[in-house]
Amino acid sequence: MGSIIQSVGTYTPSRVLTNLDFERILALSGQTTSDEWITRRTGIQTRHVAEPHETVGSMAYEASLDAIRGLARDTSPIEHILVATNTHHRPFPNVAGEVQAKIRETFPDFIDSYTSGSDSYAGCTGINMALMYADSFIKSGQFETVLVVGVDKLSDVTDYSDRSNCILFGDGASAYILTKNKSGSGGFLGHIARGDGFSRDLIYCGENEDKVTLYEALQAVVENRAPIKSKGRVLHMDGQKVFEYVVSEWKNLIEGFDKNKQLNPSGISFDEISAISPHLANLRIFENINRKIPGFLEKCCLATDEDKAHFCNTSTASQGRRVKRFLRESMSGDYLLQFGYGSGVHSCANLYQKTF
Repeated sequence: MGSIIQSVGTYTPSRVLTNLDFERILALSGQTTSDEWITRRTGIQTRHVAEPHETVGSMAYEASLDAIRGLARDTSPIEHILVATNTHHRPFPNVAGEVQAKIRETFPDFIDSYTSGSDSYAGCTGINMALMYADSFIKSGQFETVLVVGVDKLSDVTDYSDRSNCILFGDGASAYILTKNKSGSGGFLGHIARGDGFSRDLIYCGENEDKVTLYEALQAVVENRAPIKSKGRVLHMDGQKVFEYVVSEWKNLIEGFDKNKQLNPSGISFDEISAISPHLANLRIFENINRKIPGFLEKCCLATDEDKAHFCNTSTASQGRRVKRFLRESMSGDYLLQFGYGSGVHSCANLYQKTF
């Protein structure tokens, strides 16, 4: 018997960067872009970015509070915390410990005094792997309640003079609270993870490289001058090859779905899935799938202009909003498929059935 998702919380920074903002930012580095070009290539219209004082830890905490507020009072206390991130500003201590301490200060009744925790680095699919780990912990009896957080501050590792990458990313956090499934049916049904270490350099983070930081780019716009570069961490991505990789992973998942016993032990058909929560990498990928599988965009909640307005790559945080909506709107017995893919290169899928 595995686990169920008791609650999902999200956190979105208040500052918004529009495509028009990027026209101005990139023009000062001698590059041209437009709202039409960005939207056509990525589907992204706006992205939320953290303020300088906001950290991976503070955003993880805010999303966790949102999830805790949705819990029933009789939920057993959190015993373990898993944080999926790629952008913590220091290698240790981990983010999980920071989240643990802050929850103990504000919601001590919902967390064990000696809750353990660790961080997971697995690219954008880190949240899917963390959910897989948490489900295994609960299934084994090691823990009864686990907090899983996906959080990234991609603006910290983005070069805002690099047109190919800076338009893609935003910041945010999503938190999931998993507990033991006592109903005997539903909950997490299966998981599958895949990796290809030979292709790991398709997405990587360089150290001590020249970059234009977010807030230098914004200040340069205010002062109407060329931005000044400084040293720091910089995300690099071979966009075309990553696009091809993600398309291939979706094709493999969909075509082999009914026979995939690890992910789908009951052998349901792909058509039986009620909702899909994909990592929001590029809207063109989902539009291509929708042409072959009509209704795919509706299942992803990406069919309307209002839903598409929220489309943005926030790495490990990008799937939480859709999962939260599934829990709120779905019926008992409905299926949810989560799927993430990213650096490593790794992909991971989780199949879930609502139980209440």
